[in-house]
Amino acid sequence: MNVDFKSQLEEMLLEEHSRDVTDAVATLIGGDVDRFGVAWEIFCNGEPPLPQRMAWVLDVVTEAHPSHAARYVGSIAARLPYMQHPAELRAATKILGRTSLPTEALGDLAAHCFEWLENPQVPAAIRCNAMTILYNISNWEPELKRELAMVIEAQMIEGGPAILSRGRKLLAKLLAELKQRDASLANE
Repeated sequence: MNVDFKSQLEEMLLEEHSRDVTDAVATLIGGDVDRFGVAWEIFCNGEPPLPQRMAWVLDVVTEAHPSHAARYVGSIAARLPYMQHPAELRAATKILGRTSLPTEALGDLAAHCFEWLENPQVPAAIRCNAMTILYNISNWEPELKRELAMVIEAQMIEGGPAILSRGRKLLAKLLAELKQRDASLANE
């Protein structure tokens, strides 16, 4: 591992927690796979507040370079239960929501996401990301669509603006897909 690069990233992250620093660190990492590996190491093993600050950076980098996320998606999914800070979980779930998921992780991931979605103590961003992940899983496991639709409807009753917005979008998709599936079953 490039110790100098790791030290440079850590110093930048500890200097200030801001969008400017996040973008500067993300720019340094860019599309370089080895540099992303160093950032991943800080995210996984850094002393607080480094992991939560690096989480935001990883979100920015993987949005620009999705192939980075694809290489680590199994590790991200496996680490979810051990993430200590909401910023880590928020970034990780956002990354997972826009990445192809490993089939071997779908069951555990669905269980975690349903748990977060149904817990009003979980921050809204994580709950919204959980909705997206569950919707993506339901495309692999169509039997989850009806349950997910019911859970989203229930959460929208007392959900805030973010839950309502994401819920409306995903619920519309789910209901259309369920209607189409029911129609095709009726025609058989």
